[in-house]
Amino acid sequence: MRNLLKIGSLNIPANRWIDALNYFENIYILTVWGEKEYKNPNFKYIKLKNTYLNRKILSLRDNKYFNKYPIIFKLTLYFLRLYNWKTLNNLNSIEFNEVHSSCNDFDDSSYLTIMAYPWLKTKIITRSVKESRPNINLCEKLSFEVADKIVLNTVYNLDFFKKKYPCINWDKKMIILDVDEDFRGTQIMKRIKHDKKLSKTNNKKHFVILTGRANSDDSNIRNGARLFYIPLIKEIISNPNNIVHLHTKNIKLDNKGINKYEELKKNFPNQFYIHKALDFENSPIESYSILSKYNYGILHNFNENTSVSKFDRINIPHRYYEYLLANVIPIIKKKQTVVLEELFRKRKTGIIYTNINDLSCKDFQLDLNYILREYNFQKFIDRVYS
Repeated sequence: MRNLLKIGSLNIPANRWIDALNYFENIYILTVWGEKEYKNPNFKYIKLKNTYLNRKILSLRDNKYFNKYPIIFKLTLYFLRLYNWKTLNNLNSIEFNEVHSSCNDFDDSSYLTIMAYPWLKTKIITRSVKESRPNINLCEKLSFEVADKIVLNTVYNLDFFKKKYPCINWDKKMIILDVDEDFRGTQIMKRIKHDKKLSKTNNKKHFVILTGRANSDDSNIRNGARLFYIPLIKEIISNPNNIVHLHTKNIKLDNKGINKYEELKKNFPNQFYIHKALDFENSPIESYSILSKYNYGILHNFNENTSVSKFDRINIPHRYYEYLLANVIPIIKKKQTVVLEELFRKRKTGIIYTNINDLSCKDFQLDLNYILREYNFQKFIDRVYS
């Protein structure tokens, strides 16, 4: 019997982890109290309790003093282990062969991995990392150190982390490249139905932006610039034949309390539309059908002069896969990213443009059979655990 311990959130959409059940009988998920449970009898949750101390300490996981004074981090970690001893000790009562820790710097996966490490020393630990930032993060560093296998999107990500953490002996790790934990599950992929393009009705180009949050200015240090889409939207709709659709959960006001997207909508009511977020977790088939009506998919708004631009150049945004599965062509501006430009050229999965008004669907079509074959979560699991 082969079982997997997944450390950290399953992340959206959690349904992709059904593919892992072709390889593992059960998946145990060590996570925090707020994780929404995916209803499957083979998914079994082990959660830290929702207490004031757990909330307070975990909120400090990226505190700058941890990176500056490792002794403070170690003392905090020791206390957290003692406080959650009963929960963590449950790991001794279950059978699991592999440990999968993933996949972002903003979730709890790296911290939980280090916290649970005394119970994991005899297991093979895989650390899969999707998103990071240039600044040193002690928790992230330690999660790499305890890992036996490290999964990264591309060789560029490996170079990024080698420069960020040169003291790690990377030669002693099994490095797996060119697969992405953001691949979507095969069960959903098989059921996707594409709708008629809106452009067939009005002969205009329809651009879509999928984002959890859209910022009304670029003041946010972590991601304000790349989620500040106003300049890019204005550039697109400067052509009267272009229409932009924004699907988002939340619009953050600027520092004066103004919703810049609502302002733009009032000024361009026939060219810019704000829609509710698409729910790929709970209504995936409907969401892909709605998304499939558009022609082009916008990825991150790139800004060279921000702290995260170095990583943005080598990051593959999760919406890239949503666009591909919905038969929406991802687009990027020339010389703004490295990895996506390479992917677009090698695998023909998007358009690199110089002038956004030169885009033409007639000159480019996605190979949907290739996408379904190469970009599924079963392939990720097979590469990592076969």
